[in-house]
Amino acid sequence: CLVGSEMCIRDSIYRINVNDIQLARIEYGIVWVYFETDNKGVYQGKLNNLKMLLPDFLFFQATRNTVLRKDIIVSISSATYGKIDVKLNEKLLADNTLTVSRPKASQFRKWYNSN
Repeated sequence: CLVGSEMCIRDSIYRINVNDIQLARIEYGIVWVYFETDNKGVYQGKLNNLKMLLPDFLFFQATRNTVLRKDIIVSISSATYGKIDVKLNEKLLADNTLTVSRPKASQFRKWYNSN
């Protein structure tokens, strides 16, 4: 479980297991955490705080508002101006493509290609 992290789902507070987290995303100022079971919950804190609790070898902050898990990535491809387009498992989000910025692209490739 994530020590000190709590998740609010349907007016209840839960401790969650790292293995269940697929993606965390800020939407309208709220940090939503998406689970393997197609559920999502609200994290009671900032995205940066949640990112610090997650293992670096599994999770990467791909954009300013999105932290994703390595195994939800279906494919990556080069985009314009040194950016990277990342296609995610379509079951997770309606818009299943993220763009990693040029400054983060090198770090993302190293993370993605690491074991």
